Amino acid sequence: MIYAFPDVESALITYLKSEGIETRGQVLNIGTPQVTLKLTGGYRKDPRRVVAQVTFSSWGKTPNGWVEAFELGSKVLQLIENLPLRVYVGDYPVHQVNIVTPLYVDPDPFSETARYSCTLQITLAGVK
Repeated sequence: MIYAFPDVESALITYLKSEGIETRGQVLNIGTPQVTLKLTGGYRKDPRRVVAQVTFSSWGKTPNGWVEAFELGSKVLQLIENLPLRVYVGDYPVHQVNIVTPLYVDPDPFSETARYSCTLQITLAGVK
């Protein structure tokens, strides 16, 4: 049997954009405050639910933009943590959000631009 898993990455990117946060799967322009978000793992929890692991990074404008990057990351973390209260992200009911690694300093290794990253596990229904 083949199972189709929810496209959590696209659903979260769309949700964050709807909240006014410039979000995408990869960096567009270094030097622009933005969030990148990637599905980094996950597993099938039971016949109807999946646990998706996502990592997001919040970028500042410059190598000294630590406050800006942290504030953006904090806002994204709060929005994602509150998803079970919203009930849905995209077409998928959210049951639980767990922080795997809280916001941590993660400067870009090439440009040294200020960046914070965070990894979360999101339990949601939608396996067909």
